[in-house]
Amino acid sequence: MQMFWLDEGSPASLAPGQAPAQHAVADAGVQGRRALISPSARRAATSRTNGRLLLFLHHVHHGMNLQEAIDCPAFNTEHMPSSFYPRAANPGLVALEGALPGGDARALARRGHRLRVGEAWSEGRLSGCAREADPEGTVLKAAANPRGMQGYAVGR
Repeated sequence: MQMFWLDEGSPASLAPGQAPAQHAVADAGVQGRRALISPSARRAATSRTNGRLLLFLHHVHHGMNLQEAIDCPAFNTEHMPSSFYPRAANPGLVALEGALPGGDARALARRGHRLRVGEAWSEGRLSGCAREADPEGTVLKAAANPRGMQGYAVGR
């Protein structure tokens, strides 16, 4: 409950039936329905949104399987206040994984972003699942993020 706000009217206000977790479902048309899941995290809401968008774009538009899409180098913006007290915000800061190509970091710096380059596998926690039809029936696919060694993908 440390992610709730006590000010009435805030999207994360403490209220009956309200949860701070943000989950997303994307309809990819003929490819089936996918659930792109980002757990409530210690980082700002924008970090979860960044991760979901990267996963979606890598998977649907670049043809990567779910695990490849999750394993790609990640980044997070820290413009929005953190979900956790003291709700710190770092406008203009982009946290990059060390595995991101150096040219990408230089391009962001030229555009005025402040950068924090972390270790490889340091940004984001994602998991995803997809239910897809194939000639033999419906196939459930799932993938989990190795970052933080906290995620597992299991289906039946």
